[in-house]
Amino acid sequence: MSELVSKLSLQTEKLIQEAESVLVREQLKEVNEIVSMSYIAKKYFNKNRTWLYQKINGNLKNGKTAKFTNSEIQTFNFALKDIGNKIGSIAIHP
Repeated sequence: MSELVSKLSLQTEKLIQEAESVLVREQLKEVNEIVSMSYIAKKYFNKNRTWLYQKINGNLKNGKTAKFTNSEIQTFNFALKDIGNKIGSIAIHP
């Protein structure tokens, strides 16, 4: 019985991790088409694009699901706001 509970617990945890990955991907879907993820990875995280996409997609890395820490989420949110402010302040004049 406890083996069954253990298996169900692992399956539940896996489903939760997959759902979290889908949520992150969906939240960034449009942004991903507009803003360079390479730029965000390099400028705000000092990492490469692959690292960022692993986190966004929830890829397995060393047997664990890659996901954002709370600090990384704060950094990512800052990056998006910062980029938005930069784009919002640009105006082309004739």
